[in-house]
Amino acid sequence: MKRYLTPESQALYDIIQKIGSLTVSQIELIDTGHTKESSHSPLTTIRFLNSHNYITFLNDTYVLPFLDKQEKRSGIACFWAMLELIKDADGNIDHSNLDTIIEGNGLVEFSYIHNSSRVVNFVYLDQSYLSKITMIKQRFYSINNIEVGHEKDAGIVHIFVTGSPEIAVEASELDIKLPHKIALLEGDLTQNPTVKFFD
Repeated sequence: MKRYLTPESQALYDIIQKIGSLTVSQIELIDTGHTKESSHSPLTTIRFLNSHNYITFLNDTYVLPFLDKQEKRSGIACFWAMLELIKDADGNIDHSNLDTIIEGNGLVEFSYIHNSSRVVNFVYLDQSYLSKITMIKQRFYSINNIEVGHEKDAGIVHIFVTGSPEIAVEASELDIKLPHKIALLEGDLTQNPTVKFFD
């Protein structure tokens, strides 16, 4: 039987549903209910959600929607890129951006609304990155009714995320035209990988 969720637990549950998977390390970074003075901890929230069938806690590492059997590494990678993007000048995460996350559509893992002014789409690049970028461009121009040369008018930025240096370099050499950045992740996705952005 499901129990009432606190606002913090509900917010975390909503993010998991929209992204598809998180790691414990990511939850520790975004869990605003955790303070050194309180007895609350991210693991307490995770175990509560798991015990009441809101989520699946896999291998003490991955937090998935309930009944999912496999972590979604593409969503996890893209969320690391988002967490890096929404840090303020002091390196702290601006949690207001987490409330604007929008579930993805297949090509786009998920999106968020940055400063109420533009949509940021996260796209994971794997070995099929050329076809994925081509489809992203086709959809961008058709849905937004944008002509070539006026891409910035749409108010949309794409963040192309990969863990492969080769794919990052090759993608950066493409004439993508859309406002975008390449995010290269280095390190373990279950911890706190280094995220490097370039055009």
